[in-house]
Amino acid sequence: MKRLQHIFISNSQGDTFEAIELVGTGLALYYEHNPFWKRDEYYLIHIASGSRLLGEFVSSFVSACLWIRRIKDLTDWTQPADRLKPRYDVALLVQAARLDLPAHRWQKFEGCFSGKKGAKGEAR
Repeated sequence: MKRLQHIFISNSQGDTFEAIELVGTGLALYYEHNPFWKRDEYYLIHIASGSRLLGEFVSSFVSACLWIRRIKDLTDWTQPADRLKPRYDVALLVQAARLDLPAHRWQKFEGCFSGKKGAKGEAR
């Protein structure tokens, strides 16, 4: 894995928050402790936009590192968010990576946007 470093990111509301960047990927981890549910929450952040990739989280630093490791090569995360938003396939693959689905099962998700149909007409 590449080097990690602490950075400060500005979001669209002008707030600044601390995160851990995976240097050179355009991605970072944001940690938050949820006192209501008494749990730790780690989110993936797109550095260029300061936004979370998903609203969902994982509960450990190790899980967050594995999640970011699985998606870091899906696209060029250093590009602006407006270029990534039309990529619904990437969003779905980020979700699949969070769920830790084996790579061979990702093909089902990829088929949802390729127009391919299964034998019964459902997306593969």
